[in-house]
Amino acid sequence: MPQLVWFVTGCSTGFGAEFAKAILAKGDYVIATARNVQNLDGLKAMGATTMQLDVNEPFPNIREKVQQALGIYGRIDVLLSNAGYAEFDPVENLAHTRLTVLCRLTNTLSEHLQTNTIATLNLIAALMPHWREQKSGYIVANSSINAWWEIVPAAGSYSASKSALDQLLKTFVAELKTEGIDYIKTLIINPGYFVSEVAKPQKHERALGADWGEYPALKKMCTDLVPTLHGNQPGDTAKAARLVIDLVKGEGVGQGRELPLALPIGNDAFVKIKEQTEATLRMLDEWEDVIRSTDRQM
Repeated sequence: MPQLVWFVTGCSTGFGAEFAKAILAKGDYVIATARNVQNLDGLKAMGATTMQLDVNEPFPNIREKVQQALGIYGRIDVLLSNAGYAEFDPVENLAHTRLTVLCRLTNTLSEHLQTNTIATLNLIAALMPHWREQKSGYIVANSSINAWWEIVPAAGSYSASKSALDQLLKTFVAELKTEGIDYIKTLIINPGYFVSEVAKPQKHERALGADWGEYPALKKMCTDLVPTLHGNQPGDTAKAARLVIDLVKGEGVGQGRELPLALPIGNDAFVKIKEQTEATLRMLDEWEDVIRSTDRQM
């Protein structure tokens, strides 16, 4: 397969850094991005092209950054949207707002939707003119098991933003199909729990230091969870990154196989999805007569 040019977001640590390393190991080109470009010096030394990118900037800024990136190698073959945000907050408290450094009102839900959902859509919109001209493009979105199959108390905003991302991308694929566009490929990955910075205690100081009102037990549960989870997740991030790159390139385990639109990754994801699927089938069997009783008599 010819060398591909990858545009990867959120490369400072975790999945993003491992994606970039796996891409370079394949001999492909990678434009690794992060909010703080200094955090990418290690990847730059390995051969990556690095670029400063805050995925939450307004769309005109994102479009300008994409144009700059296109000028590096003359094309972008794969968008790997990896940058993400995760913070605890009870659902009832999501109505509470706070001021940003720019004196704008925000809340945990809007911040999750901006980073985990809208940012990916903005990058796709910025790349689509190029991909239409190029007659090829590939979207890889790093979503989560939380999108559909895992309910985590106090992580509703994160789960909702990932669910929205999955549904929007699936709809986008269907919309392209109605226009006869089959040269844009999409792969949504739904990882289980992998070692990364997501559960790093420092990442949750703001949320866990806040007043949770009527949810002291939930706050204690999350406070106890973070240090025990960090570093003890079952998933190997580097192994998963290499797997995803192989799938996109049609190599290794992906050779000769047609990929699903969405693919869970990790044994914990497999177990959770299997359990939820079986529970759903049991519910359908038990309630079939009720569920199917509301159609009109034709």
